[in-house]
Amino acid sequence: MLVATPRGSAQDYRWEENSEQAVAYMVYKKLAEIPMRFGEEDLHRIQRFEPEDEGDYVYGRFGVAYWYLNVMVFGERGNGGGADGEGPTTGDRPKTREEAAEAARRELIEGRRARTFEEWVTDKDPKRENRKILVEGKTRRGSSTRPESRWWEYIDEYPSNKDMVWFRTACAYDLGDREVVLEVTLPNDPDDKRLASKWRPIVKRICESLKIIEVDEEDATDEKRDQHADTPEKQAQLAKLKDNIGDLENWDYFTTPRFIITYSWEPDKREKRGESYKFAMEMASNLEDLRELFEQEYPPHDQMDENYSVIRVCYNYDEFRSYGDMPYGVAGWFSPGTKELCVFYDDKRELYKNTDEVLGTCIHEAWHQYSDQYWPDVELHRWFDEGLAEYFGSFRKRGSRFRYQYHEDRFTSIKRQLNDGTYIPGHQIVKWDRATFYGPRAADHYAQAWAMMDMIKRGEDTLRGRYDQAWKNILPTYSEICLKEKNPKKAIEAAFEGIDLDAMDEMWIDWVESGKIKK
Repeated sequence: MLVATPRGSAQDYRWEENSEQAVAYMVYKKLAEIPMRFGEEDLHRIQRFEPEDEGDYVYGRFGVAYWYLNVMVFGERGNGGGADGEGPTTGDRPKTREEAAEAARRELIEGRRARTFEEWVTDKDPKRENRKILVEGKTRRGSSTRPESRWWEYIDEYPSNKDMVWFRTACAYDLGDREVVLEVTLPNDPDDKRLASKWRPIVKRICESLKIIEVDEEDATDEKRDQHADTPEKQAQLAKLKDNIGDLENWDYFTTPRFIITYSWEPDKREKRGESYKFAMEMASNLEDLRELFEQEYPPHDQMDENYSVIRVCYNYDEFRSYGDMPYGVAGWFSPGTKELCVFYDDKRELYKNTDEVLGTCIHEAWHQYSDQYWPDVELHRWFDEGLAEYFGSFRKRGSRFRYQYHEDRFTSIKRQLNDGTYIPGHQIVKWDRATFYGPRAADHYAQAWAMMDMIKRGEDTLRGRYDQAWKNILPTYSEICLKEKNPKKAIEAAFEGIDLDAMDEMWIDWVESGKIKK
């Protein structure tokens, strides 16, 4: 059986989308998509991912071996097969020997087609001759984000190398009219425990990741727009949003598994709708992906509030300020009362240099949405909550992956504070309440919280022996006590018990001044 703990951080994975199947799934960084061979008779496989470089292969007791991910489809959207597994008909009787040979070849191929993955793995797969099933289609319940699935594990032996077997893990997702399967194959040396502990958690994470994605349909029906509001609680929140935008002609909405997205366009300019919709879709997709990062570091628990959060995207800064009654300079906000996150489409670059900065604000506020659910009825210390919001808000999408990058504006701010000697000693700022943190120098306090959080979370690998291992326990201790006892004062005291905050100040200051924070 696979071990339960996922391996690797979220940035070690990327989301791959298959629009034809309307699904997305996570792929580990050491795998790259390989084009299907031209003219290949692949009955069910639609995509394959393999290592590109030798350093990405698996190294074990028997040397170097490749590993791979297959994406397979069974049913209506398979490679030419119908729901009953039948392929195309051959038409009239063959008139020539060549036509007869081709008809016979196609009949042979169609005879190998399977209606389901179970039929494939147990009866139709040509590789099954020396197969041993370890887990046989164990049912896994679905959720609002992932369909119901069946889990398979099996090994294949080859007479040419009896010491090495191939361990295959597959998760077959039931999409109603078809099955989409993620199958990962690893070389497996039964005596190499290190190999199993390193690689199998990666396999588990890949195989568990499939989710349905929204089809980009600008003029979607209500049924399509509402499809993710699939519980009474979500439907009630969606009903409030519909009442809110009412008959306003320049507002529309759509849903995702975790959010309701409402967006606007310039009044009386219907042609601008598509542009706003595209921007809102991009923000929603990025935030859905980033929620995976939040959940990895702070896994969902039974006490969480199940809020169906609203993301409101105003068409420009004036509308944003008017809607939220915000002073100039505020770029985004989250309301714990209404569970609404509000940003704007800054196409005229009035406040942002580029959409990357818009995304950073969205991620920052989305963290507040998540923390509001994660620690219900707890007034978190601002150093903790804003520090994590700035940390997560520093992730940016590069290609299909999110990568961490230093926050240029916050870096400039904290450097100025260090030069001026105006930063706040750690033993003070970690205990500050909301009113003190959000005082006249709030922007400076954000920058310091980011720098301190950045060193705690990323400094261990770089600082090595200079990194106090006790710092690793600060955030988990604070989180645990806030959850169990809902007492942030007690949580902050326990988190920093035995910590030399003056020494920690020296280290995060060196972290900034040495430039390590930018790496």
